[in-house]
Amino acid sequence: MAKPTYRLQVLLDMKEKAEDQAKEELATAQRNLNDEIKRLEAMKVELKRMQDHRTAKRAEYDMKVRSRQLKPQQMPQVDQFLRKLGEEESAFQETMKDQERRIQAAEAVVEQAKEKLVEAAKEKKAMEKHKESFMKQALKEMADKEADAQDELGQMIFMSGRNR
Repeated sequence: MAKPTYRLQVLLDMKEKAEDQAKEELATAQRNLNDEIKRLEAMKVELKRMQDHRTAKRAEYDMKVRSRQLKPQQMPQVDQFLRKLGEEESAFQETMKDQERRIQAAEAVVEQAKEKLVEAAKEKKAMEKHKESFMKQALKEMADKEADAQDELGQMIFMSGRNR
């Protein structure tokens, strides 16, 4: 007997493709999030380097002032240089805040992709369950028809034997 065909197989295939696409979108969103996090980590390292540089320069100038290598008329230039370093750090911290906002946006995209994947998986599972119940029912109907055919054949044989 021929195996029954599932008439909604095309729809099931579409659900499988939708789930695969949702998985790919989630993977892409997760990679983007990881890239943004790596950028922020690199920025933190750079900020620490900037802060250490400013601290080292301040210590260097303090030592020069104590050893009288730095003249009083040079102090405004030193203060301006240190203030400039501090302003650069502040500007860089603002850039880091922008990066943190990009991370939050990337996290939101990842969450949306997860929700889309869950929904696609649910839809595919429902279709698979429907196919399974359809196949069980179709196979049962086929078995019932086969049994009826066997019964009818048996009755014909019995009747033909009685008629002799």
